[in-house]
Amino acid sequence: MNVQQTMEDVQQQQHVQIQLEAVFVLVNLVILEMVSLVLVLKFYTSKFASPKKKKDVDECSGQGGGNNCALGTAICTNTIGSFTCKCNTGYSGNGVSCAGNEFLVFFFS
Repeated sequence: MNVQQTMEDVQQQQHVQIQLEAVFVLVNLVILEMVSLVLVLKFYTSKFASPKKKKDVDECSGQGGGNNCALGTAICTNTIGSFTCKCNTGYSGNGVSCAGNEFLVFFFS
């Protein structure tokens, strides 16, 4: 083996080493980009993803189940997140306060 051949071998080994270092740098950059992408996706999904639906509470269930409808003179209707009150037939008002409509009955003899 001559000196010329040895120098070429050393240069080729250095060239291969440089190529391996370049591949190593590229692999590290790809990993860094993937980690960054995961962090960005995690951030946006936590900020803008649809919130989990909460279970609706039925304010109309049971006697006085969390509503203020007129007891005995109004009907409570459950809605998602709330409720409505409506006076029964024969009563007038806003459902929270219902007054009976008075009918005068006359009997003629």
